[in-house]
Amino acid sequence: MANAPLYLLDTNILVAYVRAGPLGEYIENTHHLRASNFKPLVCVVSVGEILSLAAMLRWNKKKVASLGNLLDELVWIDINTTEILQAYAELDVVPQRHPNGARKNGQERPMDRSSLQSDRCNADDNR
Repeated sequence: MANAPLYLLDTNILVAYVRAGPLGEYIENTHHLRASNFKPLVCVVSVGEILSLAAMLRWNKKKVASLGNLLDELVWIDINTTEILQAYAELDVVPQRHPNGARKNGQERPMDRSSLQSDRCNADDNR
């Protein structure tokens, strides 16, 4: 049990769990995060991001309650340490130096307000 994996969940994984669709089911069936003896971790930044997303997409009470239950199951990690902030700064420089940006390859697109608006329009049936 000492070798059990420790997971740090990003915002997109939280969204998949809250939507309870095929991706969220796949993640749970593959990694058994909710059944693990070790609670998955979540960065406080991801918590802020998903709370903001829930407000922007006007999630209904049931979905917001599901999000609250999920967040209660996780260990929140504060990133306010010099080492973490320095590592972030070093990583954040990489896409800035890429001539086309880090996410402009193939079908991926950068996350910006216009993509959130598009996602918002497509997510009306997920409320």
